[in-house]
Amino acid sequence: MRPLDRASPLPLWAQLADELRRGLREGELDGRLPPEPSLAAAYGVSRQTVREAVRRLRDAGLLTAERGRGTFVRVPDPPPPEAVAQGPRRLLAALEAARPGQLVRVRALDRAFEPRAAARLGMAAGAGLVHLERLWTVDGQPVAHDRVWIPGAEGEGLLDADLRSIPLHDALDRWCGLRIDSGSERVGLSLPVGEPRRLLGLEKRQPAVLIERLGRAGDRPVEWGETLIRAERCGLA
Repeated sequence: MRPLDRASPLPLWAQLADELRRGLREGELDGRLPPEPSLAAAYGVSRQTVREAVRRLRDAGLLTAERGRGTFVRVPDPPPPEAVAQGPRRLLAALEAARPGQLVRVRALDRAFEPRAAARLGMAAGAGLVHLERLWTVDGQPVAHDRVWIPGAEGEGLLDADLRSIPLHDALDRWCGLRIDSGSERVGLSLPVGEPRRLLGLEKRQPAVLIERLGRAGDRPVEWGETLIRAERCGLA
């Protein structure tokens, strides 16, 4: 809670609305909003001031009032499944094709052990993998964070590739002799935490689009990838 500035030319209701909006954005306010008397006492304002601030946030679609129950943080309706799927797929393809103003930062390209990825590739938990981690920015702004695992024996040649300027599948074909000719993917929403959230510049509880993909060369699974994309870049926020 931050005190309101009574010397400011901005009305108290507007200051309170901004403070509540910040609390919603940073995840400090969740579920049911404190009742009017509690907010009025906490901020030292009248209930009419609280009522006006809350009304403005309701009109903006951030809060919803339920008769007899109180005021609640509004949970937005999920986007339609086809929108969730097609926008990210198109954007990921565009990123791999090197859009103007785009920069690819290779954060890691090394040998690794990752039991979860090994399981996706049908390998033993202790199997060696080649791990690639990339961060895409466009015009200086983070857009997507990508992690990929390749079976170690087949992906060894990838360690010598410059993946800042060549699509991954082209690099696999050129340096590893692996041609990804089929696969499957799943697209949904995720709440990133830790390093991925920091790299993408996301706020607490701000969702991102997650693409999980399994690439095959013939019948063999040879690529497991997880890509997080800022939702507004896909037209979903």
